[in-house]
Amino acid sequence: MKLSKFVGAVSVAVVLSACGGGGGSSAKTVVDGSSTTPTNPTTPETPTGPPKVTPAPDVSDGTPAGSLTRRAATSNCQLTQATGGFPSRQLSIAAARFVQVVEQDMTDAASQLAAEKAVLVRVDVVSPQDVILPAKAVLQIGNSTGGCVSYDLVATSQTAPTARDATTLSKSYVARIPALDVGSNWADYQVVVDPLRQSTVAAADELYATGPLRVRPAATDKLIYMPIRFEGQVGQFATVSEFESLIKRVFPQSSLATTTDPVRTLEALDKDKAIRIEGSVYVFDFKVMSKALFEIDADCLINRNAGVDQFRFATKCLAAFPGNIRFVDDSMSNTIVGLATPAAMFSESFMSVDINTVTSPYNGYWLSRGAETFIHEMGHINSLGHAKCGVFDQVDSDLYNDGSLGPIGVGYDSGRDFYFQSARSGSFDMMSYCGNGWMSDKGYRKVISFKSGDNDEQRASARSTSGASESSPRMVYLAKADGQWRALSSPMPHQLKALLPAQVKALLPTALNGLEVSVYNTDAGPMLDGPYFLSATPEVLSKLKLLGLADSVLRQLVR
Repeated sequence: MKLSKFVGAVSVAVVLSACGGGGGSSAKTVVDGSSTTPTNPTTPETPTGPPKVTPAPDVSDGTPAGSLTRRAATSNCQLTQATGGFPSRQLSIAAARFVQVVEQDMTDAASQLAAEKAVLVRVDVVSPQDVILPAKAVLQIGNSTGGCVSYDLVATSQTAPTARDATTLSKSYVARIPALDVGSNWADYQVVVDPLRQSTVAAADELYATGPLRVRPAATDKLIYMPIRFEGQVGQFATVSEFESLIKRVFPQSSLATTTDPVRTLEALDKDKAIRIEGSVYVFDFKVMSKALFEIDADCLINRNAGVDQFRFATKCLAAFPGNIRFVDDSMSNTIVGLATPAAMFSESFMSVDINTVTSPYNGYWLSRGAETFIHEMGHINSLGHAKCGVFDQVDSDLYNDGSLGPIGVGYDSGRDFYFQSARSGSFDMMSYCGNGWMSDKGYRKVISFKSGDNDEQRASARSTSGASESSPRMVYLAKADGQWRALSSPMPHQLKALLPAQVKALLPTALNGLEVSVYNTDAGPMLDGPYFLSATPEVLSKLKLLGLADSVLRQLVR
């Protein structure tokens, strides 16, 4: 669920002279010698302040020329660095980071990328002295079958900084690797800077870096776009191409297939059930919104996903309600702008994704309010709960307790070419309620794990211990709509949270006491109307019959 909040420009006293999103294309060299030429080379930053001092000409101490051969640990790919008697320039690699939506340090065992999605690689070389950055720097990617691909790293600065600047790409080396090059067989990387300089071995060591790469299979989704009509107005999520692009900008998904439904009305949206009318806007309570979402969910689960056993494979239904509807919470004052289940969302309309007057990630939030709501609800559909910031219940323990993007705290919006440090831009986890929303590194990894099926073994174990049929891993989806309990056959959610017996007793009919009842990891479950998830066991079905469910419905639950 997403509550409305003010989204305005965040002003800063000083705007960076070179904002995030710099860098250029990189020439690629394959082991067979073929290459491509950069199409958008980076323009180096213009030096400011006193001119940099060029070091005096190098003089060798007479040590004979030689070479070092570097080999990656898994792929066995190799790079060569020249050695000799030329003195150190006191240059060293401070960091090598890989960026897909968020920046990650691949030496962190938890880090992972998604295949078939473009990668930006940032390498920082620093020096305590005024030293010109070497023109030659190479990134090599090795895969598990022994293939080796090299990319030129492009310097975005003329001179080496004394320390890495996380707010911008304009003081580093950058390589941009196209989506088609990013494979799940990537195994490791190597970086060498100034490899032809015949320096000391110690100096060469400072300009070499290597590490593992973990790339998961490409993430894809099938979507149904459902524009909702109410009292002459129709909801919309900008255009299909725009919201697909937004999903790819924020999530690991690299391929989406969207089908647009005919404009439809919902039985739940009866104007006579509005609690008040504000001008031309009909105000409904949360129960009406829940009923509307159940109506969408029922269509989505029964008609679009009848044979699907896992939500990661399910077709997702995205319903847009028009601007003449407003939903409020139980206080009757706070606006609810979006709600989601594992297969469907019901979210406010937006005409455009971007606020184009925001030209830097450091002078305002660049996504429209509706677009931010959309990615929040898509986060719920992709297994994410709420980050613990501005939220007091239903917190996702897999996300950061402070609602941050992570210890590195850097995001990248490929759609705007915005590279930004969250502390400077005022960005927080999009699953929180604390500020301008973007994906955190933990959230990104969790969605990759969800799409890759990392919880499948755990889910199979849960089915076994609950007594559910191994041949039918679907569950019972139970929710109250319009005062009546209704049940659907549903895939098993990616992450279930079992209710305590006291919670079952408080939230559900007496007939269900003693059953194992779970909610999924978003905020919809603990609402009195559900949805709740139960295993489709004979005991569960017999107790559901006591709720007045028809035999035809019960038979459908065990399909």
